[in-house]
Amino acid sequence: MKKSRKISVITAAALTAAGIVISFAAMLAADFDFGKFSTDSLEERIYENLGEFHNIEIESNEFDLHILPSTDGKCRVVSWESEKSENSVSAENDTLRIKSINNRKWYEHINITIGETRTVTVYLPEGSYGTLTAKTSSGNVRLSPGIVFESASLVSTSGNIIAENAKADILHLQSTSGNVKADGADAPSLTAESTSGDVRLININTVNVNASSISGNVLLENFTAKSKAQLETTSGDIRLRSFDADTYDLKTVSGNIKGTVKSPKNFDATSVSGSVNVPSAEDASRCTAKTSSGDIKITVE
Repeated sequence: MKKSRKISVITAAALTAAGIVISFAAMLAADFDFGKFSTDSLEERIYENLGEFHNIEIESNEFDLHILPSTDGKCRVVSWESEKSENSVSAENDTLRIKSINNRKWYEHINITIGETRTVTVYLPEGSYGTLTAKTSSGNVRLSPGIVFESASLVSTSGNIIAENAKADILHLQSTSGNVKADGADAPSLTAESTSGDVRLININTVNVNASSISGNVLLENFTAKSKAQLETTSGDIRLRSFDADTYDLKTVSGNIKGTVKSPKNFDATSVSGSVNVPSAEDASRCTAKTSSGDIKITVE
């Protein structure tokens, strides 16, 4: 090793060690309270007396979104905001609208918010509503039970989607790089999709379902669709446990299709390079299961 290169390596190692020592000293001085290192302080803001509305529209850049029933029968929006990252909250034309207002310069996005989460929580009186649209870029979206919608759409770019006992005629759950989970949803029409995350649907009775992922797994447990189920992934697995539908189409390219179903079907099951083991019955409804390089193994409970 050349002398100049050796000096550079030694210098880099020394600076790295010094950085670790300084960082540890700073954490020790703060009693390991990481919230003290935040460069973008948040404060709670409460929006009340919003008037009447039937629909809800939420559009956020980086906030986690929570929608849940209120305990006092009143609508309230609680938001953790900073001076340059806040929300506009208003009710007009029968719609509650919440929208992020970002007043930061590009370089102000480089900050530390350890231990702090930007959150918007919408407390709604229990009852029936029209359309819910909740979109966020980098946050999570959670819908809690106790509220009924004609249609509900929860969308995040890099966050997770969680719907707990959600009730809607049409339920749409979508994330790009996060996971999607619905537990106990009551939705005749259910769509759940992610690009690189897993899709998990459990304890659900529906009419039609379309669940898909590109590089993640699609998992359905204790799930029944009265009509049709369309399940698809590219490089992930399709995993079933106590699953049933009148007809279903299971498709993956490089993953496996495995699990248990409640009744046999007249299967069209094929795999190019894997094994196939399915409980086929000629007098049952016709279903398909296809993969290129994975195995197909389905058993009846």
